[in-house]
Amino acid sequence: MLVRSSNLYSVDYDGSSASLTIQFRNGRGYQYYRVPFDEFRSLVGASSVGSYFHAHINGRYEYRQIY
Repeated sequence: MLVRSSNLYSVDYDGSSASLTIQFRNGRGYQYYRVPFDEFRSLVGASSVGSYFHAHINGRYEYRQIY
């Protein structure tokens, strides 16, 4: 889903694997593992998606670059 953010472009969640995929505006994409659904819901509902990402997701979950 597309998000309103100066840094993030889109976010998607796969409930079967509890993985969060984030595409940044620079074109890079990352997959974050073992992310609870409530964390995804809070991210997309945040008034500042980028700030929420940096405060609650970045550095807290294992991840890998996927593109």
